[in-house]
Amino acid sequence: MESYTHALYISPLGEKNSAYQQRFDGYRDRLLESTNSSMHVEWFELNISTPESMSLRLNNELGDCKYQFILLGSSRMAAATVKAVRAAGCHNKDVPTKVGTFDTSEEIFDLVFATRQLEFAVDQYNHMQGWAPVHFAALYVTTGIVLSSPPEGLYLSGPVLYTQGDTSVTDTLRTCADAAFPVCPNTLGPDGNPSKCPCSDRSKIVIGGV
Repeated sequence: MESYTHALYISPLGEKNSAYQQRFDGYRDRLLESTNSSMHVEWFELNISTPESMSLRLNNELGDCKYQFILLGSSRMAAATVKAVRAAGCHNKDVPTKVGTFDTSEEIFDLVFATRQLEFAVDQYNHMQGWAPVHFAALYVTTGIVLSSPPEGLYLSGPVLYTQGDTSVTDTLRTCADAAFPVCPNTLGPDGNPSKCPCSDRSKIVIGGV
């Protein structure tokens, strides 16, 4: 990785927390390990309050094509980031800028698989995180055991990585990523509007946890 010298991590301004910190730490540590500590890894907090201010800041930050790797702590700035990268021509350099993001949606799947502007996306499986309260309640009822809360009261779920060559992403997954896989008789998405994702039969759902 001799040609790789600079990497950037971007998170929303004012939202720094342990999850964003752990993502940055893992990103930085792996890059330093891969480059014998020669990689310069920076953290940039982006104001995403308006599309205009977000695009302006990204154009200013990415215009010189200094970064070979960009990891987004949230997918909310993904479309604007790849647009800025391409506007500056960073994707056509001898060492092109590669962009990846945490979180998935129908838009993010399109950026990974259709237009191939994102190298990868990390799915947190938000629609499956509801198993934990049920599991903990069942544990308490059957054994009387109550688990101690983790730091900051957050249980961080395991991710799934989708890359451009992944063939496991179905049309249903793309459509239902935004709708959080509604369970019948609910046919609405998280925003309260009718979901394009067909609801799942509750009796056919299998719940498991690790």
